[in-house]
Amino acid sequence: MPQSLRYVVRSLLGAPAFTAIAVVTLALGIGVNSSMYSVMNALMFSTVPFPRPDSIVSLFGRSPEAQVNGFSAPELNELRAHPAQAFVAIAPLQQTREAVILSDQVSEEKQGVRAHADLFKVLETPPLLGRTFSTEECVNGRDAVVLITEALWRKQFGAKPEVLGQTMRISARVFTIIGVLPKVYSSAILFGECEYFRPLVYTPDQEASRNRREFGCLARLAPGFTPTQAMANLTALTDRWAKDTPILYPKYNITVRQTGQAGRSGNFSIIGLQMGVAAAILAIACANLANLQMARAVTRLRDLAIRSALGASRWMLIKQQLLESLVIAAAGGALGLLIARWCNELVGRNIKTGINSTMELSIDARVLGFTAALSILSGLCFGLVPAWLASRTDVNMALKQQTRSASGSKTQGLIRSLLVIGQVALSLAMLSVAGMMIHGLGHILNFRPAWDSESILTSNVQVEEAAYGDPAKARALYEALGVRLARIPGVEASTIASMLPDQRGWLEDAFIEGQDFSLPTRSRANMFLVTSGYFKTLGIRLLEGKTFPENVSPASVEQVVISQSLAKHFWPTGGALGKRLGTKNPSGKVSWREIIGVVADAEPTIVFGDPYPQMQCYSHFIYQPWAWFQIALRGDNPGRFENDLRRAVSEVAPTATLRTVMTIAEMRDKTLHNLVVINAVLLGFALLGLTLASVGLYGVVAHNVNQRMTEFGIRLALGARQTDLLRIVLRQGLRLTLIGLGLGAIGSYELCQLLQHNLGPIITQSYVILGGTSVAIFAVSLLATWVPARRATEADPIVALRAE
Repeated sequence: MPQSLRYVVRSLLGAPAFTAIAVVTLALGIGVNSSMYSVMNALMFSTVPFPRPDSIVSLFGRSPEAQVNGFSAPELNELRAHPAQAFVAIAPLQQTREAVILSDQVSEEKQGVRAHADLFKVLETPPLLGRTFSTEECVNGRDAVVLITEALWRKQFGAKPEVLGQTMRISARVFTIIGVLPKVYSSAILFGECEYFRPLVYTPDQEASRNRREFGCLARLAPGFTPTQAMANLTALTDRWAKDTPILYPKYNITVRQTGQAGRSGNFSIIGLQMGVAAAILAIACANLANLQMARAVTRLRDLAIRSALGASRWMLIKQQLLESLVIAAAGGALGLLIARWCNELVGRNIKTGINSTMELSIDARVLGFTAALSILSGLCFGLVPAWLASRTDVNMALKQQTRSASGSKTQGLIRSLLVIGQVALSLAMLSVAGMMIHGLGHILNFRPAWDSESILTSNVQVEEAAYGDPAKARALYEALGVRLARIPGVEASTIASMLPDQRGWLEDAFIEGQDFSLPTRSRANMFLVTSGYFKTLGIRLLEGKTFPENVSPASVEQVVISQSLAKHFWPTGGALGKRLGTKNPSGKVSWREIIGVVADAEPTIVFGDPYPQMQCYSHFIYQPWAWFQIALRGDNPGRFENDLRRAVSEVAPTATLRTVMTIAEMRDKTLHNLVVINAVLLGFALLGLTLASVGLYGVVAHNVNQRMTEFGIRLALGARQTDLLRIVLRQGLRLTLIGLGLGAIGSYELCQLLQHNLGPIITQSYVILGGTSVAIFAVSLLATWVPARRATEADPIVALRAE
């Protein structure tokens, strides 16, 4: 170990209190930054765990409204047949949750993927055991085969190779296990909690409909091609679609993105806010350490002066001080990694990435490199200025002054005051932003729609499309299920619907007689298919007319019930009843139906910002071509209906799968869970920053009092009162606090304006919160100043006079 380093280590060990405070303070700042960088690393920088991940891309169809859509079966067939040189392979896929029965005969809902065989050409990762399925097995009539993931293989089959050839039931159909896929196929970026893969086989209805855009698409780029070049490669195909079916493809294009990019832009604002708050904490910590270093340098002036008198150059003095700061930074970085690991466990355990999974945060090489760089940068930040100031020591003055009376230069005093002001300003900005987020989140959490969303149990039901694809069979299923649901004990009302208010329905153009519906129209309605009990079950008030009758008649198909906002949009003065409303679906089919009732708007249960008009149009649930629908049951303590609901669905449709069975309140809480956790993390960081800033203010005032104790003793000897000394010290500390609060208030206002632009109503600007936060910080600062101020009043005049 070099002599200078040994001297620094010995010096730090000789001041254990200073060293411990410095290392812990810095470790807190570095730890929260490393933890937040771990989150950023997991969400923004992680790549798919397959060979050549940069060439794996996702394809999306984009509509004129810039909405990201999937693809229909005809589109995917034409896309795969298109002679695009940019792709090695294109693989349609669809994620699903289905009822799975393994060898233990217990039915469980599991997440799986239905995919084309070319998926394995895209991912280029062979199975651990067995084989993958072929293109020939992705057609109707072939033997049903399935691949399971390593996790399911180990959990359910004990990792035995004899698993090949065994069977499992998926949605009441028997599948033969032909292979085991490695754990990378459970990648959170691509497939989340997926436990099995089976061939994607289109139904006749899917093959015939260009509107059913329910499939995703992965592809692998050919060598030398970029996503932009691949998009250009598909222009001829989308141009042909637009020419053949202009109403379905207005300004349509296919977007190609590297896999994982789609979700990154949506996370950037929240992650940026978290990193900004963490950086503010580190800045406060560095300011504290800079103040500590300057205070420590004052007590070592004689030592520095003697070394300078004996020939030490200014560079040698600076190097020694910087080396001390870097040693503290290294120790703080090491301890910070432990704090980051603890924070990662806490945050990761509470952030949900799926129904049953949480975020996995690890400290990998990228995080280690970030922490090391941050430690070095921090050491330079809090060490450079104190080292430079210490090197400018006047030898003669330092040797004449006594250590206790030395207070450093005016420059040092100014810098230390500025650091405290900055700490207070940053604390106000952090606390006010956290408070405004709590305020905005409170509005979201406490919002209740006009309809009665309490006491309702909901579930998404997935049926086997091959079994219920025929309209007559599907109608028989809906009718039988509706009758069976009504017989559940305690159920006050029940309904089957295509979607509930939180799903917002699907959009169709809407118009009235006399309008030219062949032209694009800005009037769009949210379409719902519902049974007669829908409005009673959800507590949606009937304002005019009537709702659908219990018994379905041919006339029911030609009738609609509309929301109040849709009625006012077309008939501002009233009179919607009996009128005809026209709708046009994406394929261009126009339907005219009579309005038989007007109901209150049914807002979603989660609204970010002010509720907006709900342009809703309800048709009778006769038949829908897709193989899933919603169930809702109303009654006291609705959670108790779950077992009865599962039993009822199993009796009517044994192959059906119930997904996300929960009350509307539970669904709302789960949806907002991550936002609540993020808000709690930000509030915790803000309070940590305030604590560090208060410690910094206390340290500056206490050090100043300590250096002026002789002066205070002389003042008392000359007749000053203790309250005079108290006033002097309080004035010094609170003046810095008030300046910091003023600057912080300006910064908080500008910051909230910026965050509102990026995060919307999650943050609501409030001068009450800003004022309350300022008062809280002032109170904490008063306490931090009061303690050393009280010590100033205890100065002994006799001791002070003897010292002089």
